[in-house]
Amino acid sequence: MATASFTEKVSDDFIQCTICCYSFKNPKVLPCLHTFCEHCLREWVQKNDGDTFPCPICREQVSLPKHGVEGLKDNFFLASLVKAVTEDHKVRHGQDGLLCTTCEEGKPATSRCSECAEFLCESCESAHRLQRATKGHTLFTFEELKTGKYDGVFRTRKAPPCSKHSGEILKLYCRTCETPICNECALFEHRDSQHDYTRIEEVATEKRNTILHLTPQSQARMQFIQSTEDVQNRLKEQLQIHTEGARQNVHKTVQTLIALVKEEGERLLSCIDSEETMRKKQIEAEIEGAQISLASAKSTCEFAETLAREGGDYEVVSFSQDLTARLNELTKPPADTVDLKLANITVDYSVMGLKLKQNIPPSIQNSLSRTRERELRSLLKRTSSTGAGHGPKQTRALATVSRTAPAIPVYPGPGKSTPVYPHPTPNYSSGHLSHTYPGAIPMQPSPSQSVSSLRQAHPTSSQNISSFSSPSSASKNSDQADTCPICLCDFTGTVTTTPCKHKFCADCLKSALKLSGQCPICKSVIGLLKGDQPRGTMTDRIDYLNTLPGYEYSRYTIEIHYYFPDGVQGSEHPNPGKPYTGTSQTAYLPDNAEGREVLKLLKRAFDSHLVFTIGTSATTGQTDTVVWNDIHHKTNRFGGPNSYGYPDPQYLTRVKEQLAAKGIK
Repeated sequence: MATASFTEKVSDDFIQCTICCYSFKNPKVLPCLHTFCEHCLREWVQKNDGDTFPCPICREQVSLPKHGVEGLKDNFFLASLVKAVTEDHKVRHGQDGLLCTTCEEGKPATSRCSECAEFLCESCESAHRLQRATKGHTLFTFEELKTGKYDGVFRTRKAPPCSKHSGEILKLYCRTCETPICNECALFEHRDSQHDYTRIEEVATEKRNTILHLTPQSQARMQFIQSTEDVQNRLKEQLQIHTEGARQNVHKTVQTLIALVKEEGERLLSCIDSEETMRKKQIEAEIEGAQISLASAKSTCEFAETLAREGGDYEVVSFSQDLTARLNELTKPPADTVDLKLANITVDYSVMGLKLKQNIPPSIQNSLSRTRERELRSLLKRTSSTGAGHGPKQTRALATVSRTAPAIPVYPGPGKSTPVYPHPTPNYSSGHLSHTYPGAIPMQPSPSQSVSSLRQAHPTSSQNISSFSSPSSASKNSDQADTCPICLCDFTGTVTTTPCKHKFCADCLKSALKLSGQCPICKSVIGLLKGDQPRGTMTDRIDYLNTLPGYEYSRYTIEIHYYFPDGVQGSEHPNPGKPYTGTSQTAYLPDNAEGREVLKLLKRAFDSHLVFTIGTSATTGQTDTVVWNDIHHKTNRFGGPNSYGYPDPQYLTRVKEQLAAKGIK
């Protein structure tokens, strides 16, 4: 069985620079132990201005020495390895270029001395065998070297020369200065008792044993990194699956919305057609009336002129009274005017907007399933040398936490935090050491027993944190079957189910609703929202003299009067302490059953401070003034939706939907 040659044992990648992809030339090693050619590093550094530059492989920042790239540490090991591989290749393949390295005649080499690490020509070989200092050295011919039995000869290397003392070899090692030295260095610079030096062979043996001892211990870390790569590759696959699912969901949602828009468009077109027919009939009736009036006026004038010109005295006198009255009527300014607004058509898209809003999902989560997430985490857990086992773990508090605090930062992973609503029993101070267990407050792992994530230190809480922050539709229901998404503990007391079908501890939900009035998971309004409407009054009265267009059968009109005086903004307003301008507004509703229902809802909204707010007026641009708060009001009796008036058949339905969105039903 053939033995692998020295060249075959050393891979090309190991002795090639990753920048130029050629064998190393004057290799320089960085603190991160990545090696590059000196000229390649010089070009790389020129592209990165400053006193530091990133390693081309790992991007670790490296400080540039005083003398630049030349001052970086030489990699003698790789330099000698490149030389040895090159020489071995030339010897095995019989290539020219291996000359004698001892004489100056430039003769081709025929052998190599294992002790001197020199190539010898025939003459130098003979002299080498005769000289007293070298006659005991072992010489190998090229034919012997080609067999591969003596590959170690190529790695035989003299110690490098001392850069301070010419002709001296670095044979010693100063333990105090941690640097190789020569005999001259030992006699002068390192001669006092503070310097401990010895032969470099002894130190090399110690260092070699240390390296060989530490290398196997790094295997666990390498396995963990490999597992991390495997998990990332699986995450990449899952990402592709989830993105495809998200795309399909978007396509489906878009198709639904397109169908909805088309349906609403057909309804609007039908309304436009109906409005056109009604307006056309009204205009045609006006035209017919004008034609009749014109014909009557022409007939009267023609009769009057003929009577005055052709009639006798008796005839003129007989008709004069009626005719004069008629002519005087025609000379008066016309009382009727043309309603130019009959040609205006207003399209109200608010219903379409509301339907779109109702049918657009706020967000759709395409997340890892609980089983898949456990599977991926188990891969990391099995190979992590510092991973946590089962049971309680010693952890350190991330921040000072009072038991009355509404939220604390939870430690879900390195450098991240998520607010949740816990119910701690004691007060915790920053740095406090404790042991976590299911249902306890999650803590940051202490350095003495670190864990890779919150899930390992606190399995029960971490699972619920995932579902609380970004749940998938599949895992959310299973999570809520046994744990409260707020306190992250098993249900033990009274359980409250919200209208949106989410379950919480009764006390937890009560505390959460005090903060926002919304479901902590889906943000649906629960109960009544509380707005920031400033102090003001709302009154209403019945107008018995006027009706609203489109509601003539109602006979009467409801008038609503709002009044807000000037004041100073409070802490709930945009600019606390700054004055704001008040306002006075009047709105109108039909006095029928639905109009009276809307009035009651508006009163409830006013009492909840939801009708007005403080902001910038959309019509005048004035800032820090009382403005409407997204509940539409009809401030004109006439003019249609475009003028905030009537007729507007869908207005009452729309305003009830707007009130319902704020919890007023």
